[in-house]
Amino acid sequence: MGHFALLVVAICSYAFWGVGRLLVASLSRSREIAADRGASALLGDSAAPASALKTLDDDVPSAPDRDAREAALASLSIVPDSNEERGPKLTYEGRRPILWGPRLRIRRVHHRLYERYLRSALATHPATDERIDHLRTVERDQTRTTSRR
Repeated sequence: MGHFALLVVAICSYAFWGVGRLLVASLSRSREIAADRGASALLGDSAAPASALKTLDDDVPSAPDRDAREAALASLSIVPDSNEERGPKLTYEGRRPILWGPRLRIRRVHHRLYERYLRSALATHPATDERIDHLRTVERDQTRTTSRR
């Protein structure tokens, strides 16, 4: 009975953790949309923040060009050097790692599921195209309200 209770507690804690992650990500995305709406209200024009988002999305590469550990403050970096040996080897006498076949299949399925369902749900920022579309909607709403006056 004790093991069953421990299993139930573990499952419930993972469920609460997952729901919490989803809620935090959703809140963060809605705050980004609100920040975009606030920027358009401050500027009086939704086209300017939309243009800035588009420019940043086009100009900034998704990955940095150089390794951040090579900077002047590399001694403060907590990221390990890529040349260091990393932990024990999982191979046995030079052969493939233990349970390589099932692990590889599980990783592929996990990657597909993550990309298809979880990536957008756990993202803390909406996609740039979604933000630009929302700003265009705000601009259309602003023009409708000003034309009615």
